[in-house]
Amino acid sequence: MPPVYETLVNIINANQESEAFVTLTLHAADGSVLASPVTRMLPMNGQIKGNLWDLFKNDPGLLNQVGWLEVSSTVDRIVGTISFTDDKGSFLTAFHLSGIPLSNFLFPLVSEDTLFQTGIALLNSADVPAHVTLELWNPSGLIDAVTSLTLAPRSRKAESLSNLFPGMMPHTTANLRVRSDQPLHALAILYDRGLRFLSSIPPVSVPER
Repeated sequence: MPPVYETLVNIINANQESEAFVTLTLHAADGSVLASPVTRMLPMNGQIKGNLWDLFKNDPGLLNQVGWLEVSSTVDRIVGTISFTDDKGSFLTAFHLSGIPLSNFLFPLVSEDTLFQTGIALLNSADVPAHVTLELWNPSGLIDAVTSLTLAPRSRKAESLSNLFPGMMPHTTANLRVRSDQPLHALAILYDRGLRFLSSIPPVSVPER
């Protein structure tokens, strides 16, 4: 949340049969609720668009908070994007709202070296713990590193590759494969260490054999 970084929300009711009551709930990384939820009525094709902090009435208790946003609706076909930027507009990246969590997926491009870094965010929205295995694969098709972690119910973990794999060798290009016994929402962001650009990397589902 502000003052330095900004989260921009764009949510649309694409349901062509009904209005929608859409509720936004801000959670801390451990799943606790940070502020009173905000509910808006959206007519067909109606839209919520703006700075997330403004939508929560510039609540000073949200300054410098990090966590995750839950979007719920009384109807289906609610679509949208979340964008990250800073107060100077130095960078901007966006990703689609995550509707269906995945149990077996990969990020086709990650990088961690002297110039670039990749941040990985994993969210367990279930009411039971998620046991997760992460594998770092090099371009030759070999596994360079493996790690495991447990996500508590309704909790989020966001780390750089080097924090997930302590002591890893630099990788200009690689891919990250994730398996979990509970479906997860996930996002990766590739950026240069000077934060001159950010690029969102959506997860790709691995087909069942």
